[in-house]
Amino acid sequence: MKNTLDVNTKSHFPAFLGILTIIIAGQLFLIPFSFGIRSFFQFIWNTQSANSFIAVLIAGQINALLTLFICLYVFSLANQLSISENVRNFLLPVIHLKREILKFVIVCVPILIASQICVIGVGFSILHIISLLGLSDILPSPQPSAASLPWWFFIFPMIIAPIIEEILFRGIILQGFLTRYSPIRAIVFSSLLFGIWHLSVPQMISGTILGIFVGWIFIRTKSLIVAIVCHSIVNTLLVGNITPKIIELFSGINITTVTPATIPMFPLWFIGVSLCFSVLGILFLHRTLPKLS
Repeated sequence: MKNTLDVNTKSHFPAFLGILTIIIAGQLFLIPFSFGIRSFFQFIWNTQSANSFIAVLIAGQINALLTLFICLYVFSLANQLSISENVRNFLLPVIHLKREILKFVIVCVPILIASQICVIGVGFSILHIISLLGLSDILPSPQPSAASLPWWFFIFPMIIAPIIEEILFRGIILQGFLTRYSPIRAIVFSSLLFGIWHLSVPQMISGTILGIFVGWIFIRTKSLIVAIVCHSIVNTLLVGNITPKIIELFSGINITTVTPATIPMFPLWFIGVSLCFSVLGILFLHRTLPKLS
């Protein structure tokens, strides 16, 4: 049975372009699809005030599920395996959480908090400079606050999205790329696709950074569960208002009330400290996790 392809990186660069095409096509489909879901909500609830943000989120997860099956089919063809064989040989072996790697999930929490603060600080500082240049019109509009959303909304970013997106981008795409590229290139390529998947520029940058970290953790632990938990932690820290509260506590900046006209400049010391904690945590994981092979 053929589990991997003995090929060189250069000849299979189209693998990245092929999955990129699928991702872009899926996101173009997302726009009319989200409008359809919003109209459906308006019809069943007999209201004109259905939240478009929630509609886009639900449409995005349905879209991710469809993309997951398409990518699974594509890599099954490339590996000359049936879909069931692909699932059995590639996905099932990485769905585990061994006791010895559970401690690394706990260590990841402060690292993810520090890195999230650093990314938000740098991002807001860049947006602040853009606003000073009089380009506020190109800045993304603020998303609705957590208090204005129904309780069941949080199931999507905390549970459903991490499961679907990690199976897609780490379980299928990253592992598919590992049969064609070196581990570093496979992580970078799959992370770029993960960033592009999030559409908006701020989320593209943060998504790419998260993808690199989670992809690295996934390869080192060979556990998709760890990747899902890390992704869930990141989303929970943000939508659960934990990271914003930490930022407000130490810097006095409330990022949940910021508008394009009032984007603040984060203190450099605050960004520097969070960056140092992130780097030290990653170095610790690098020394304690199994070697990258």
